[in-house]
Amino acid sequence: MSFAFPWEYDFPPFFTIQPNATTREKQLEAWGQLVLRYCNANNLYVADVTALGESELFNNRAINRRLDHNAVLKVLDYLEGKKCVEWTDRSKKQCHIHWQSPAQWGEVIYSWAQSNGFLNSVVTLDDLIDGDDTLQESFHGINRRTLLKALEELQSSGRAAIVEHEDLDATPPTEEFEITETVDETVIAPKRKKITSNAEKLQALGMISTLSSSAEERIDRASFIHYRETIEEGDIVIVHITSQTLKAIRVERGKTLNMQMGALRHEFLIGKPYGSRITTTNGFVHALRPNPVLWSRSLKRFTQILYQHDIATIIMLLDVVPGSVICESGTGSGSLTHALAVAVGRHGHVYTHDVVEARVKAIEQDLNDHGLGERTTCILQDVYEDGFFVTNSCDGVFLDLPEPWRAIEHAKNAISRARGGRLISFSPCVEQVVKCIEEMKNHGFHLIETIEVIPTTMKVSTKKQRTFQSFLGEPPAKKERLEKSASAPEAPTIGGGDDDEVESPPTEAEELAADEGESTLKKEHAQKFDYKEYFVAKPVKQATHSGYLTSATLLPY
Repeated sequence: MSFAFPWEYDFPPFFTIQPNATTREKQLEAWGQLVLRYCNANNLYVADVTALGESELFNNRAINRRLDHNAVLKVLDYLEGKKCVEWTDRSKKQCHIHWQSPAQWGEVIYSWAQSNGFLNSVVTLDDLIDGDDTLQESFHGINRRTLLKALEELQSSGRAAIVEHEDLDATPPTEEFEITETVDETVIAPKRKKITSNAEKLQALGMISTLSSSAEERIDRASFIHYRETIEEGDIVIVHITSQTLKAIRVERGKTLNMQMGALRHEFLIGKPYGSRITTTNGFVHALRPNPVLWSRSLKRFTQILYQHDIATIIMLLDVVPGSVICESGTGSGSLTHALAVAVGRHGHVYTHDVVEARVKAIEQDLNDHGLGERTTCILQDVYEDGFFVTNSCDGVFLDLPEPWRAIEHAKNAISRARGGRLISFSPCVEQVVKCIEEMKNHGFHLIETIEVIPTTMKVSTKKQRTFQSFLGEPPAKKERLEKSASAPEAPTIGGGDDDEVESPPTEAEELAADEGESTLKKEHAQKFDYKEYFVAKPVKQATHSGYLTSATLLPY
């Protein structure tokens, strides 16, 4: 294959090791980069030093210049110091060239396993090197020793386990097993964990796995996905101070939280059930279990965050289910990242990208502290220029960028061609939406739709009102009293004739009986008249515009 050499390759002094230390360091760095690029382009993992010295890499026949054997060794020794070269013998006749470090290869292989459903599955070395499932992958045809180095890296982080086949089967090993056994004895055996039970053997044979409930089982403290009834030291607790004020703290002995409700010593939280009411020096608070909703309200904000009404809609539009692989660009404060990490489950994965290193490190630390580190990867990368960390593997991509239309092509490359996927863009301005939709159409996206989610908080109250019939006439009790008074004879006048009798004033018993009778009439009147209840709903607080959500579908192709 044709390889594009840099300009230094046609510069004769480049083939002579320079005596000046500063110049020589720059020269060796240039040679080192050239060697790694050349080996990458030619899929060269193991090199014979003599043959490599005779190749076009160190021998420019066009200008009749070549690097001598000692100079070649100096270049390779320089790469050894950078951990890019590993000598196979003391005589330095052959070496392994790691143009990608084992850790980087491990991440590539692990990403492939996640996106193709091979987690917690049996995968042999030959399947990875020559299998049909890896034909389109960069590690197809990888050197066996390099592959094992990469798997060692995964094994050290608890994401893979390598075993000998003969440990699992009493039958004579096949050729495939022999190859694995030979390499395992020389490379893996010193670090291999002893496997005893059949369940452990089956789990270990699935070289690429997340240890089933890896994050939950390995984290002793409570987290977003690991539940425990009582609070213990080291737990993350959401302190509910008021309906509008929440504070996230890590419980540590000797520390005190000062707030508007007074002071709260962390020791008072230890041993208490989540949800408990805790007394402070000036009132009380509630200690709540952390979750993405509460975390969004209490996290440290680096940028403006997405709130729950938008987050819930985004997860729905992305069709996120347990096992989904999602790419997010624009990590921000990590509000959406936490919600996605919980939604994809322990067999899914979230790749979140940002361009601010401090922000990426802070979010990565938060995710690890919350038990979500196994299912998330935080990447410092500009998706405008470099695209996404993974390609042809995602089920959905979310963009929260100033110019999302510049990342549409990269988003298409990240989505799985075999399964298709969803693309969501969040934009505060309609001009951004228009450009984004045009770019989506140009790259073959379908079912493009833009929505806006504006929540309204409603207050419900009741109001009593008399019926219309109650206003048509006087109450019956009042009518009866008027009629009775009109028909009653006039009272006699004091000092009249001999036959006239003076009416005596009512006694106390008669007055009490009259009052009781009037009270009874009022109750009967109240029962006769209907009252209807009306529920009046009115907005207490109207939310302002947050942004437009544009969704689109990429069909398999």
